[in-house]
Amino acid sequence: MRHLILRLAVLAALMPLAFSCGGGSPSAGLDAPADLALDDANPAPATGLPSLDGLPAATGGPTSRRVSEAQYELLLFDPVLSSPNGSAVHADDTLTLDPALNEGLAWAVYALPGFPTDGTVLPVKLAIDKGSDRFWIGLSDYAIGSWRLLPIQYDSEFPLEDAADLIAPAGTTSPGTMYVAVIADWGEPEANSLAITTDNDLPPAPTPVINVPDFIYEGQEVNFNAIGSTSGDGDFIDFTWTFEETYTDVTTDPATDVPHAFANAGAGKVNLLVRNTYPLSSEVEIEVEVRPYVQDLLIIYNSDMPEDLDLVNYYSSIDTGRAIDPDYRLGLPLGSYNSEISRENYETQIRDPIRAFITSHAEISANIKYILLMKGVPHKIPGVSEFDTGASTYSSVDSELCLLYQEDYPIASWIWNDPVYQQFGDGEGFYLAGDTDFVARSFGVSDPASSTYILDYLVGRLSAYSYDDAKAMVDRSLAAAANATAWVVFDSVEARKTLDTMVDPVWPIPDNSWDSGEELLSAAGFNVFADLSTTRITINATELPIGFENSIIGYAGWGVNHTGGSWANGNEYILKDLGWIYEPGACFMSYESFNGTDFDDSDGIQRRGQGQISDFFRMGGTVAIGNAWEPFTIGVGDERWVFDRYLNHGDRWIEAAYKGLRLLSWQEVVVGDPLCRVVAD
Repeated sequence: MRHLILRLAVLAALMPLAFSCGGGSPSAGLDAPADLALDDANPAPATGLPSLDGLPAATGGPTSRRVSEAQYELLLFDPVLSSPNGSAVHADDTLTLDPALNEGLAWAVYALPGFPTDGTVLPVKLAIDKGSDRFWIGLSDYAIGSWRLLPIQYDSEFPLEDAADLIAPAGTTSPGTMYVAVIADWGEPEANSLAITTDNDLPPAPTPVINVPDFIYEGQEVNFNAIGSTSGDGDFIDFTWTFEETYTDVTTDPATDVPHAFANAGAGKVNLLVRNTYPLSSEVEIEVEVRPYVQDLLIIYNSDMPEDLDLVNYYSSIDTGRAIDPDYRLGLPLGSYNSEISRENYETQIRDPIRAFITSHAEISANIKYILLMKGVPHKIPGVSEFDTGASTYSSVDSELCLLYQEDYPIASWIWNDPVYQQFGDGEGFYLAGDTDFVARSFGVSDPASSTYILDYLVGRLSAYSYDDAKAMVDRSLAAAANATAWVVFDSVEARKTLDTMVDPVWPIPDNSWDSGEELLSAAGFNVFADLSTTRITINATELPIGFENSIIGYAGWGVNHTGGSWANGNEYILKDLGWIYEPGACFMSYESFNGTDFDDSDGIQRRGQGQISDFFRMGGTVAIGNAWEPFTIGVGDERWVFDRYLNHGDRWIEAAYKGLRLLSWQEVVVGDPLCRVVAD
């Protein structure tokens, strides 16, 4: 079959198509494989396409090559213009036209950018693979300033004559671009392929790259750049940035930082358009996650201590901490630092102001689950009968605040962290079942007489010997991650193993029917070193596995209460004898009275004969449970569940800790970043 190249000067206005039917159908001349002539019986589309001056600049273009030819598939890309009313649908690399939806004419215009305007690369052939009915093909002809039309009846290939005229010259909207229009005035035809072959490869278009910060929070100004973008064969002209489809900035260097703050949490859009000197342009659009501020935690600090507010800012920061909502903090005027506060002053200076603040802020009341106390807030409430388990009124500020709104619970005794704990069931007790998450004011607690109360909040503390130590704990918390080769240490002792949950038998039962911490974590794939000897584990112990000391993720032991002469005067054992390298996120518990008594080394360390969890923090630890006073064995908690929930199941530290603590209104402090996790979301 011969094919004619038809040159037609058509009007440039976007007007409805006019047909002059005369004595026959508009399709009559297209039914047979014959040369076509435009006459009154077989008119071509006349005025349905935009003028060449109205064609938009191309942003990128087809780059799919076939075999060794420089062949470019236009249908891999969306059209730059199309007829209205849904009459042109491009989906799944197929174009479907329905002229009936647009006054008898449907069309789509595709762009192939990147031709040098000096004629060194020219289009030489057009091929179309169509599914049904007939098409017209329009080629942008800049010699006549209008469209060159080709009628197509079958799958066809056309040589392209006067090819230089088909390329937009310098000075036009998009120099170096060839435009191809697919037009239908009959039926509902489909095209499955539309390819242009050139006599040489087109220069490559630029490739845009958007570099995104790891985390973006609402209202946070962050920097984006285009480092890694390529310019193709030309040089960069500029980089146009569009954020949230409204804000635009233009730079000329891919390394230039472009700042932007997303106003709202959710999905944010970033668009980058890159142009080069050919000129060619390409764009990329990505969706970024804009995180909300953390609003389930309320921070309490000592407003009389500037360093306490500095720690609040460090922990709350979107750059150095957990991105806590700035409204979720309360400063209390508590004077200069003192680790102790009387019960009366606790109630009037700490408890009651916190109650009033929360109840006066409905949104905060609805959102918070946790309260975090800063280093400058006292943590010990002295009382009477310190060494009488049934009459002691000694407790920690932290443990009392868990019952913030509760009244008339027995101060002279502990509160069971769920009534079930009174039976010491295996794996039972305060929301301990499986993966249940804590919900504020939703779980019951009980006193020894089985009267029930409500657990209001989980309360933690960010504290250590110094503010630098506390900030380092935050740093390590943010770096915490699972490490399959890290070690968990359980330093029990034969004479006391029936009183802990590290190894069998698990307290309080005499047999081995309950899973110990050693069994739970070993089954989960952790390296576990469990020691029952009377000799304490130190960095120099000969029985340690090779490399053990370089990666510790958890430690539980009996501390200086160990039996044996090697523990005499050993209350600095964490500082002097362990000497291990702790993984970020490493946790600590020990059966030591008073191991949480001192969080300040400015006037010397008060040990009361015990090691301190602050020693652990100074040596590189991240989180711990400590005892402010004499808790007795029952108050230390269940280390097997704390470690299993935290290290194995990925609970936040504060939730894992309270899942193992049996008692409230008692003497424990949960220390470290409460949001720390060693297993990623």
